Parts: sequence; structure tokens; C-alpha cells
Amino acid sequence: MDGIARYIMQIVSTGILCYICQQIANTTKSAAMIRFMGALALLYAILAPIIGGEITGQMLPVEEYFTMAEDIAQQGQEAAEEAISASIKQQAEAYILDKAAQLGTDLEVRVELSLDSLPKPIAVQIKGNVSPYAKYTLSTMIVRDLDIAKEHQKWID
Repeated sequence: MDGIARYIMQIVSTGILCYICQQIANTTKSAAMIRFMGALALLYAILAPIIGGEITGQMLPVEEYFTMAEDIAQQGQEAAEEAISASIKQQAEAYILDKAAQLGTDLEVRVELSLDSLPKPIAVQIKGNVSPYAKYTLSTMIVRDLDIAKEHQKWID
């Protein structure tokens, strides 16, 4: 009876894992491929003992599959947040550099972001030779357009 119970648990565990993977990837472009691979895995779990193949390795308890799925989802969310932060930082820096170039100034810019779930620029470090007019114009633009207060703008000559 132990062999039959193990066989059934392998099929059920494989089905649950396939379902979790399908739900996680449901909104991605590769959802059809994941469904197909899940169907193959389930078919293998069903047919392997019948055709004489062996499923190598130990089956994990179902709770561990849920934990693994949650970890994968968390990693995906963290990667998305990092990508958003990098994009916001790059856009803010590019905006300042573009405005500086319009004023004929060559600068190095480093923007610092908040740690909020949706980060925003909170400080900027600007390095380069800047005329008083360009500095005033850029500083005003940074306050107005990026909402970075003058106290959080560090100018280095």
C-alpha cells in the first residue's frame, strides 16, 4: 500500500506544482509554454512507474512547494522593484543632464531615491564647473520639476 500512496502523492504533488507555476506565470508571454511543460511533467509522473522509469530524487512535502513558490514570487517582486528604481534614477539623472546641456554645461549627476514602495528622487549630487546663472537655473528646475529641495542639492566644483 505504501507504494500506491507514494505514487498518488507524486501525481498530486506534481499537479499542485504545475498549478502554482501556471498561476504565477499566467500573465506572462510564456504561459502557454509553462502549461505545456506542466502537462509533460504530469504525464511523466503518471506514466513513469507504468513504463518502468524511475522518478529520481525525493518528493518534497507539499508545504515546501508552496514555500518555494512564495520565494520565487517574492524574488520576482524584488527584481521588479529594483528595475523600477533603476529606471526612475536613470530618468532623473538624464533629465538633469539634458537641462544642463541646454545651458551649455557639462556635469556629473548622481540622484538618490527614497526607499518607498514607489521610489522618488530625494537628493542629488552635481559635480562640475557651473556658472552662477546655470546653477540657479538648474537648481530652480530641480526643485520645480523633480521636487528635490535646495537643501538636498549638493553642488561640487
